[in-house]
Amino acid sequence: MMTVDQMNAIKGELRITYQELSKESGVPLGTLQKVLGGFTKDPRASTLHSIEDALCRMKRNRELARGTFTPEKRDIQVVRDGGNYYAPFSYGSETEKADDTAQNGDDERLRTYRQRITMPEDGIPHIYTVEEREQLPDDRRTELINGILYDMASPTTYHQMISQYVYMRLYECIVKHGMLCHAFMAPLDVQIDRDAYTMVQPDVFVVCDESQITPGNVQGPPAFILEVLSPSTRRKDQIDKLAKYSEAGVSEYWIIDPTKREIVVYDMRDKAYEDGCDDTSTEDMREGYEVSVYHFTDRIPVLISENRCVIDMAPIKSELDRLYGENWGRPASDN
Repeated sequence: MMTVDQMNAIKGELRITYQELSKESGVPLGTLQKVLGGFTKDPRASTLHSIEDALCRMKRNRELARGTFTPEKRDIQVVRDGGNYYAPFSYGSETEKADDTAQNGDDERLRTYRQRITMPEDGIPHIYTVEEREQLPDDRRTELINGILYDMASPTTYHQMISQYVYMRLYECIVKHGMLCHAFMAPLDVQIDRDAYTMVQPDVFVVCDESQITPGNVQGPPAFILEVLSPSTRRKDQIDKLAKYSEAGVSEYWIIDPTKREIVVYDMRDKAYEDGCDDTSTEDMREGYEVSVYHFTDRIPVLISENRCVIDMAPIKSELDRLYGENWGRPASDN
Protein backbone atom coordinates (compact mmCIF):
# COMPACT_ATOMS: atom_id res chain seq x y z
CA MET A 1 0.00 0.00 0.00
CA MET A 2 1.20 3.53 -0.73
CA THR A 3 2.27 5.79 2.09
CA VAL A 4 0.44 9.07 2.63
CA ASP A 5 3.50 10.90 1.27
CA GLN A 6 3.34 8.83 -1.94
CA MET A 7 -0.38 9.56 -2.27
CA ASN A 8 0.26 13.28 -1.93
CA ALA A 9 3.06 13.05 -4.50
CA ILE A 10 0.76 11.40 -7.04
CA LYS A 11 -2.02 13.89 -6.28
CA GLY A 12 0.44 16.71 -6.94
CA GLU A 13 1.72 15.08 -10.12
CA LEU A 14 -1.83 14.71 -11.45
CA ARG A 15 -2.73 18.25 -10.29
CA ILE A 16 -6.10 17.16 -8.99
CA THR A 17 -8.13 18.81 -6.25
CA TYR A 18 -9.37 17.26 -3.03
CA GLN A 19 -12.89 17.54 -4.43
CA GLU A 20 -11.95 15.55 -7.57
CA LEU A 21 -10.19 12.86 -5.55
CA SER A 22 -13.09 12.65 -3.09
CA LYS A 23 -15.55 12.12 -5.95
CA GLU A 24 -13.37 9.44 -7.58
CA SER A 25 -12.56 7.55 -4.36
CA GLY A 26 -15.89 7.88 -2.57
CA VAL A 27 -14.05 9.06 0.56
CA PRO A 28 -15.81 12.04 2.20
CA LEU A 29 -14.03 15.32 1.53
CA GLY A 30 -13.36 16.07 5.21
CA THR A 31 -11.94 12.58 5.80
CA LEU A 32 -9.74 12.84 2.71
CA GLN A 33 -8.31 16.20 3.77
CA LYS A 34 -7.54 14.92 7.27
CA VAL A 35 -5.82 11.76 5.97
CA LEU A 36 -3.69 13.42 3.29
CA GLY A 37 -3.03 16.39 5.57
CA GLY A 38 -1.56 14.09 8.20
CA PHE A 39 -4.14 14.95 10.85
CA THR A 40 -5.48 11.39 11.12
CA LYS A 41 -2.66 9.42 12.71
CA ASP A 42 -3.89 5.90 11.95
CA PRO A 43 -6.46 5.93 9.12
CA ARG A 44 -8.60 2.90 8.43
CA ALA A 45 -7.17 0.47 5.89
CA SER A 46 -10.27 0.60 3.69
CA THR A 47 -9.99 4.42 3.51
CA LEU A 48 -6.36 4.17 2.37
CA HIS A 49 -7.26 1.45 -0.14
CA SER A 50 -10.03 3.61 -1.61
CA ILE A 51 -7.69 6.59 -1.99
CA GLU A 52 -4.92 4.44 -3.49
CA ASP A 53 -7.28 2.75 -5.95
CA ALA A 54 -8.64 6.12 -7.06
CA LEU A 55 -5.15 7.55 -7.60
CA CYS A 56 -4.12 4.46 -9.61
CA ARG A 57 -7.21 4.75 -11.81
CA MET A 58 -6.73 8.48 -12.32
CA LYS A 59 -3.06 8.07 -13.19
CA ARG A 60 -3.81 5.24 -15.60
CA ASN A 61 -6.59 7.24 -17.26
CA ARG A 62 -4.22 10.20 -17.62
CA GLU A 63 -1.63 7.92 -19.25
CA LEU A 64 -4.25 6.46 -21.57
CA ALA A 65 -5.33 9.94 -22.61
CA ARG A 66 -1.72 10.87 -23.36
CA GLY A 67 -1.01 7.57 -25.10
CA THR A 68 1.79 6.72 -22.67
CA PHE A 69 0.14 3.69 -21.02
CA THR A 70 1.30 0.59 -22.89
CA PRO A 71 0.50 -2.54 -20.85
CA GLU A 72 1.38 -4.82 -23.76
CA LYS A 73 5.02 -3.74 -23.36
CA ARG A 74 5.16 -4.57 -19.64
CA ASP A 75 5.84 -7.93 -18.05
CA ILE A 76 2.90 -9.17 -16.04
CA GLN A 77 3.71 -8.99 -12.34
CA VAL A 78 2.36 -11.22 -9.61
CA VAL A 79 2.35 -10.13 -6.00
CA ARG A 80 2.82 -12.51 -3.11
CA ASP A 81 1.91 -11.76 0.48
CA GLY A 82 4.45 -9.45 2.08
CA GLY A 83 4.72 -6.98 -0.77
CA ASN A 84 7.23 -8.73 -3.05
CA TYR A 85 6.48 -8.54 -6.78
CA TYR A 86 7.30 -11.30 -9.23
CA ALA A 87 7.23 -11.68 -13.00
CA PRO A 88 6.76 -14.94 -14.94
CA PHE A 89 10.24 -16.39 -15.48
CA SER A 90 11.58 -17.16 -18.94
CA TYR A 91 14.99 -17.75 -20.51
CA GLY A 92 16.25 -15.82 -23.51
CA SER A 93 17.48 -19.00 -25.18
CA GLU A 94 17.97 -22.71 -24.62
CA THR A 95 21.69 -22.02 -24.10
CA GLU A 96 20.90 -19.55 -21.31
CA LYS A 97 18.60 -22.12 -19.73
CA ALA A 98 21.25 -24.83 -19.90
CA ASP A 99 23.92 -22.55 -18.42
CA ASP A 100 21.63 -21.49 -15.60
CA THR A 101 20.62 -25.07 -14.81
CA ALA A 102 24.26 -26.13 -14.77
CA GLN A 103 25.11 -23.36 -12.33
CA ASN A 104 22.07 -23.40 -10.05
CA GLY A 105 20.28 -26.66 -10.75
CA ASP A 106 16.49 -26.81 -10.72
CA ASP A 107 16.07 -25.41 -7.22
CA GLU A 108 12.65 -23.71 -7.24
CA ARG A 109 13.75 -21.34 -4.47
CA LEU A 110 16.57 -20.00 -6.66
CA ARG A 111 14.20 -19.61 -9.57
CA THR A 112 11.73 -17.70 -7.39
CA TYR A 113 14.54 -15.42 -6.24
CA ARG A 114 15.54 -14.75 -9.85
CA GLN A 115 11.97 -13.80 -10.65
CA ARG A 116 11.75 -11.21 -7.89
CA ILE A 117 11.62 -7.59 -8.97
CA THR A 118 11.39 -4.39 -6.96
CA MET A 119 8.40 -2.21 -6.23
CA PRO A 120 8.22 0.75 -8.65
CA GLU A 121 9.83 3.88 -7.22
CA ASP A 122 6.58 5.85 -7.38
CA GLY A 123 4.91 3.25 -5.15
CA ILE A 124 2.23 2.41 -7.73
CA PRO A 125 2.06 -1.20 -8.95
CA HIS A 126 1.19 -1.60 -12.61
CA ILE A 127 -2.55 -1.91 -13.13
CA TYR A 128 -3.54 -5.06 -15.02
CA THR A 129 -6.80 -6.17 -16.55
CA VAL A 130 -8.81 -9.36 -16.72
CA GLU A 131 -7.70 -9.75 -20.34
CA GLU A 132 -4.03 -9.55 -19.36
CA ARG A 133 -4.56 -12.10 -16.57
CA GLU A 134 -5.78 -14.53 -19.21
CA GLN A 135 -2.31 -14.39 -20.80
CA LEU A 136 -0.87 -16.37 -17.87
CA PRO A 137 -0.48 -20.17 -18.24
CA ASP A 138 -3.67 -22.12 -17.50
CA ASP A 139 -1.99 -23.97 -14.61
CA ARG A 140 -1.01 -20.72 -12.84
CA ARG A 141 -3.69 -19.79 -10.29
CA THR A 142 -4.00 -16.09 -9.59
CA GLU A 143 -6.54 -13.56 -8.41
CA LEU A 144 -6.84 -10.03 -9.74
CA ILE A 145 -7.91 -7.37 -7.24
CA ASN A 146 -8.00 -3.72 -8.27
CA GLY A 147 -5.48 -4.35 -11.04
CA ILE A 148 -2.98 -6.31 -8.91
CA LEU A 149 -2.32 -10.01 -9.56
CA TYR A 150 -2.01 -12.23 -6.48
CA ASP A 151 -0.30 -15.60 -6.68
CA MET A 152 -2.36 -18.41 -5.12
CA ALA A 153 -0.39 -21.16 -3.41
CA SER A 154 -1.68 -24.71 -3.28
CA PRO A 155 -4.02 -25.14 -0.28
CA THR A 156 -3.36 -27.52 2.60
CA THR A 157 -5.36 -30.72 3.00
CA TYR A 158 -7.20 -29.41 6.08
CA HIS A 159 -8.01 -26.21 4.15
CA GLN A 160 -9.65 -28.35 1.47
CA MET A 161 -11.49 -30.53 3.97
CA ILE A 162 -13.00 -27.49 5.70
CA SER A 163 -14.03 -25.91 2.39
CA GLN A 164 -15.55 -29.14 1.11
CA TYR A 165 -17.43 -29.76 4.34
CA VAL A 166 -19.09 -26.34 4.36
CA TYR A 167 -19.80 -26.56 0.62
CA MET A 168 -21.58 -29.91 1.04
CA ARG A 169 -23.68 -28.64 3.95
CA LEU A 170 -24.67 -25.57 1.93
CA TYR A 171 -25.52 -27.66 -1.13
CA GLU A 172 -27.64 -30.05 0.94
CA CYS A 173 -29.55 -27.18 2.56
CA ILE A 174 -30.18 -25.41 -0.76
CA VAL A 175 -31.64 -28.61 -2.22
CA LYS A 176 -33.64 -29.46 0.92
CA HIS A 177 -35.36 -26.08 1.09
CA GLY A 178 -35.74 -25.55 -2.65
CA MET A 179 -33.75 -22.32 -2.56
CA LEU A 180 -33.10 -20.66 -5.93
CA CYS A 181 -29.37 -20.56 -5.23
CA HIS A 182 -26.28 -22.45 -6.37
CA ALA A 183 -23.17 -23.33 -4.34
CA PHE A 184 -19.71 -23.29 -5.92
CA MET A 185 -16.10 -24.00 -4.91
CA ALA A 186 -12.70 -22.74 -6.07
CA PRO A 187 -11.19 -22.66 -8.56
CA LEU A 188 -13.94 -20.72 -10.33
CA ASP A 189 -13.58 -17.11 -11.45
CA VAL A 190 -15.90 -14.42 -10.09
CA GLN A 191 -15.84 -10.99 -11.77
CA ILE A 192 -17.27 -9.58 -8.60
CA ASP A 193 -17.89 -5.96 -9.57
CA ARG A 194 -18.00 -6.58 -13.31
CA ASP A 195 -15.09 -4.25 -14.08
CA ALA A 196 -11.91 -5.05 -15.97
CA TYR A 197 -9.61 -4.99 -12.93
CA THR A 198 -10.91 -7.63 -10.51
CA MET A 199 -11.39 -11.40 -10.81
CA VAL A 200 -11.39 -13.50 -7.63
CA GLN A 201 -11.71 -17.21 -6.77
CA PRO A 202 -13.41 -17.52 -3.37
CA ASP A 203 -13.00 -20.85 -1.58
CA VAL A 204 -16.79 -21.35 -1.31
CA PHE A 205 -19.61 -19.12 -2.48
CA VAL A 206 -23.34 -19.11 -3.13
CA VAL A 207 -25.06 -17.32 -6.01
CA CYS A 208 -28.78 -16.58 -5.71
CA ASP A 209 -29.18 -14.63 -8.96
CA GLU A 210 -29.04 -17.09 -11.86
CA SER A 211 -28.48 -14.28 -14.37
CA GLN A 212 -24.96 -13.94 -12.91
CA ILE A 213 -23.98 -17.50 -13.88
CA THR A 214 -22.23 -17.91 -17.24
CA PRO A 215 -20.48 -21.01 -18.69
CA GLY A 216 -17.05 -19.55 -17.92
CA ASN A 217 -17.46 -17.63 -14.67
CA VAL A 218 -19.79 -15.71 -12.36
CA GLN A 219 -20.57 -12.08 -13.12
CA GLY A 220 -21.33 -9.96 -10.07
CA PRO A 221 -21.25 -10.43 -6.29
CA PRO A 222 -22.31 -13.78 -4.79
CA ALA A 223 -24.76 -13.61 -1.91
CA PHE A 224 -22.43 -15.63 0.34
CA ILE A 225 -18.64 -16.03 0.33
CA LEU A 226 -16.37 -18.10 2.56
CA GLU A 227 -12.58 -17.93 2.71
CA VAL A 228 -10.34 -20.27 4.72
CA LEU A 229 -7.24 -18.40 5.92
CA SER A 230 -3.74 -19.61 5.17
CA PRO A 231 -0.43 -17.87 5.97
CA SER A 232 -0.13 -16.52 2.42
CA THR A 233 -3.71 -15.18 2.21
CA ARG A 234 -4.31 -13.88 5.74
CA ARG A 235 -3.92 -10.17 4.98
CA LYS A 236 -5.64 -10.39 1.61
CA ASP A 237 -8.69 -12.24 2.97
CA GLN A 238 -9.08 -10.16 6.14
CA ILE A 239 -8.47 -6.70 4.68
CA ASP A 240 -8.34 -6.49 0.88
CA LYS A 241 -11.15 -8.94 0.16
CA LEU A 242 -13.28 -7.75 3.05
CA ALA A 243 -13.31 -4.25 1.60
CA LYS A 244 -13.79 -5.48 -1.97
CA TYR A 245 -16.62 -7.87 -1.12
CA SER A 246 -18.42 -5.21 0.89
CA GLU A 247 -18.07 -2.62 -1.88
CA ALA A 248 -19.30 -5.11 -4.50
CA GLY A 249 -22.48 -5.98 -2.59
CA VAL A 250 -21.82 -9.39 -1.00
CA SER A 251 -24.44 -10.06 1.69
CA GLU A 252 -22.54 -12.45 3.96
CA TYR A 253 -18.82 -13.17 4.36
CA TRP A 254 -17.30 -15.96 6.46
CA ILE A 255 -13.60 -16.02 7.34
CA ILE A 256 -12.46 -19.33 8.80
CA ASP A 257 -9.21 -19.12 10.75
CA PRO A 258 -7.78 -22.62 11.41
CA THR A 259 -5.00 -21.18 13.60
CA LYS A 260 -7.35 -19.43 16.03
CA ARG A 261 -10.16 -22.01 15.57
CA GLU A 262 -12.49 -19.10 14.76
CA ILE A 263 -15.21 -18.48 12.21
CA VAL A 264 -15.89 -14.76 11.79
CA VAL A 265 -19.21 -13.95 10.10
CA TYR A 266 -19.75 -10.50 8.58
CA ASP A 267 -23.37 -9.51 8.01
CA MET A 268 -23.29 -7.07 5.09
CA ARG A 269 -26.95 -7.25 4.13
CA ASP A 270 -28.01 -3.86 5.44
CA LYS A 271 -24.82 -1.92 6.01
CA ALA A 272 -21.65 -1.70 3.99
CA TYR A 273 -18.37 -0.58 5.50
CA GLU A 274 -18.36 3.15 6.14
CA ASP A 275 -15.13 5.11 5.96
CA GLY A 276 -14.52 7.59 8.74
CA CYS A 277 -11.80 9.81 10.15
CA ASP A 278 -11.52 8.26 13.61
CA ASP A 279 -8.09 7.18 14.82
CA THR A 280 -8.68 3.47 14.33
CA SER A 281 -6.16 0.68 13.94
CA THR A 282 -5.76 -0.38 10.34
CA GLU A 283 -6.09 -4.01 11.46
CA ASP A 284 -9.45 -3.40 13.15
CA MET A 285 -11.49 -4.12 10.04
CA ARG A 286 -14.41 -5.56 12.00
CA GLU A 287 -15.62 -2.11 13.02
CA GLY A 288 -18.48 -0.91 10.85
CA TYR A 289 -20.06 -4.32 10.29
CA GLU A 290 -22.36 -6.55 12.28
CA VAL A 291 -19.93 -9.32 13.23
CA SER A 292 -20.36 -12.66 14.98
CA VAL A 293 -17.46 -14.86 16.08
CA TYR A 294 -17.96 -18.62 16.32
CA HIS A 295 -15.79 -21.63 17.08
CA PHE A 296 -15.43 -25.13 15.66
CA THR A 297 -17.78 -26.49 18.32
CA ASP A 298 -20.64 -24.19 17.26
CA ARG A 299 -23.67 -24.44 15.00
CA ILE A 300 -23.57 -21.41 12.70
CA PRO A 301 -26.67 -20.01 10.99
CA VAL A 302 -26.36 -19.00 7.34
CA LEU A 303 -27.87 -15.53 7.24
CA ILE A 304 -28.83 -15.43 3.56
CA SER A 305 -30.98 -18.54 4.11
CA GLU A 306 -33.01 -16.72 6.77
CA ASN A 307 -31.50 -19.23 9.22
CA ARG A 308 -32.95 -22.26 7.42
CA CYS A 309 -29.38 -23.47 6.91
CA VAL A 310 -27.23 -24.07 9.99
CA ILE A 311 -23.68 -25.40 9.67
CA ASP A 312 -22.59 -27.65 12.54
CA MET A 313 -18.78 -27.33 12.66
CA ALA A 314 -18.26 -30.03 15.33
CA PRO A 315 -18.15 -33.00 12.87
CA ILE A 316 -15.38 -31.51 10.73
CA LYS A 317 -13.38 -30.58 13.85
CA SER A 318 -13.67 -34.17 15.12
CA GLU A 319 -12.53 -35.53 11.76
CA LEU A 320 -9.55 -33.16 11.60
CA ASP A 321 -8.59 -33.98 15.21
CA ARG A 322 -8.73 -37.68 14.40
CA LEU A 323 -6.67 -37.33 11.23
CA TYR A 324 -4.02 -34.82 12.32
CA GLY A 325 -4.20 -34.59 16.11
CA GLU A 326 -5.52 -31.58 17.97
CA ASN A 327 -2.82 -29.15 16.74
CA TRP A 328 -3.80 -29.17 13.06
CA GLY A 329 -3.60 -25.75 11.40
CA ARG A 330 -1.32 -24.26 14.04
CA PRO A 331 2.32 -23.18 13.53
CA ALA A 332 4.88 -25.87 14.30
CA SER A 333 6.27 -23.72 17.13
CA ASP A 334 2.87 -23.98 18.88
CA ASN A 335 2.69 -27.76 18.64
